[in-house]
Amino acid sequence: MIVNNSQTFDLISLSNVTEFFGSATLNTGMYTQIRLTVESCVITINGTEYECTVPSGAIKLNKPFTLMPDQTITLTMDFNVQESVHETGNGKYMFNPVIKIIQE
Repeated sequence: MIVNNSQTFDLISLSNVTEFFGSATLNTGMYTQIRLTVESCVITINGTEYECTVPSGAIKLNKPFTLMPDQTITLTMDFNVQESVHETGNGKYMFNPVIKIIQE
């Protein structure tokens, strides 16, 4: 686990900026997935807050990468917020994030 504490992010305000999630020393090897646990999701529309449903309460990102000995890599998550929230009807919203992983 890279980060084991709750963090809050305003994805709209993060447009064209970088927010640091965390870092860790990992074992050498191949990694196939990144998981983000989402405790809650709220969308504000015209000053009114609505809860968003996050399927399974987690975001699973399939981005294989291999970490070699003594190597440092940076993975950037590029969220497309406008395509990530969908209205399901009756004031209900679903958060299905559209995220591109960039390895640097």
